[in-house]
Amino acid sequence: MSAGKVLIVATSATKLTDGRQTGCWVEEVASPYLLWREKGLSVVVASVAGGAIPWDEASTSGDFFTPEADAFMKNAESAAAIQSTKIAEEILAGGIDSYDALFVPGGHGICFDGTSGVVIKLVEAFWNAGKVVSAVCHGPCALVTAQDAAGNSILKGRACTGFTDAEERAVGKDQAVPFLLEQRMRELGGAFVAGPDWHPHAVSDGKLITGQNPASSKRVAELVVEAPAPARPPCARLARPPTCRVKHQEEHHHHDHHDQHPRQGARHDEVDPTKARSSWHQTYRPPI
Repeated sequence: MSAGKVLIVATSATKLTDGRQTGCWVEEVASPYLLWREKGLSVVVASVAGGAIPWDEASTSGDFFTPEADAFMKNAESAAAIQSTKIAEEILAGGIDSYDALFVPGGHGICFDGTSGVVIKLVEAFWNAGKVVSAVCHGPCALVTAQDAAGNSILKGRACTGFTDAEERAVGKDQAVPFLLEQRMRELGGAFVAGPDWHPHAVSDGKLITGQNPASSKRVAELVVEAPAPARPPCARLARPPTCRVKHQEEHHHHDHHDQHPRQGARHDEVDPTKARSSWHQTYRPPI
């Protein structure tokens, strides 16, 4: 998808079940946003409730506040976008025809409002329209209640990943979320592919693209760029029709180079040092 339009839908939730503060993780919005804009894609930022995105405080300082996150916050365009995000419900009401891909970043907040009715409808609208659906870290929480046109989970039988149960326990929040993401994705029939804890790891299975943890955000964004653009309806026939260019691409299925069966998904957990833009994208150290 060398050109297109991506919709980012961030959480608006701010509390864990035990009352601790949470929100969206800065890095998981920053790296994808900057990469997509660099590649020429249009990006619209929305959130469940609209307005300013609530950030998980842990992602706004120290090693977690990466160079990409710093650049993102200082960029006039992105800074304005995250302060006045569009309301997800209004996006849905206006239609998604102009969008090519959906992306849901993590932060523990999405564990709570990612299963809300409007998010379910958005995910299903993108999926059933043949568009790319992507998420990273806790972002796949927004995918666990979505169904395809046949009434099956969109994860069923598809390679996927997300924040692992081991990583959740390592950060001490396994008792502060509504459900454990890895466990739920497996229960739904997802072919969950776990990479090493805290290392970049992303999986693509057709139009479904998922990443394991914050360190995987850039690779998820790259896979979205590499994904074939959704088919566009032909231009309407007018008396004097405008120039219409439709680019046809075959869908490429990324799969594990250790497994010849394509349904098992791809392993993208090896770091390319020529592409890594910060130490963040090599090894993530969990907060203590």
